[in-house]
Amino acid sequence: MVTTAMRGDFDRVVRESWWPDAEMLAPGGLRGGTDLAVRGMTKDLMEGVRQRLRNVVASGEVLIWETDLISPPDAPEHCPPAALWLQVLREGRVRQLILFRPVPALV
Repeated sequence: MVTTAMRGDFDRVVRESWWPDAEMLAPGGLRGGTDLAVRGMTKDLMEGVRQRLRNVVASGEVLIWETDLISPPDAPEHCPPAALWLQVLREGRVRQLILFRPVPALV
C-alpha cells in the first residue's frame, strides 16, 4: 500500500483501504475527508516530496506509521523532517487519520 502511494496512486490506496466517510485531521487545524488526504498527498508528490517508512506499530484498531519526509533537492526546507500517521481502523479499513508533524525536542 505504501509503495503504491509513493508511485503517485494514493487515490487508489484511499479508495481501497479507507472508508468513504473517513475523517482526516492534519496539522494547522485542517479537517476533511478522503478528498483532503488525496489532494494533500498529490500536491506533495507533484512538488517532489517523498516519504520513507521508518517504523510501523499496529495493535487492534490502531495503525501508526512513522515516516521521514524527504524534501526535493531544490527546496531542502520544503517540509519538516518527519510525519506520524495515526490511523484508527474499523474492520481493517481507515476510518480516521490524524497526521502529526513531530517537532524535535529542545535539549
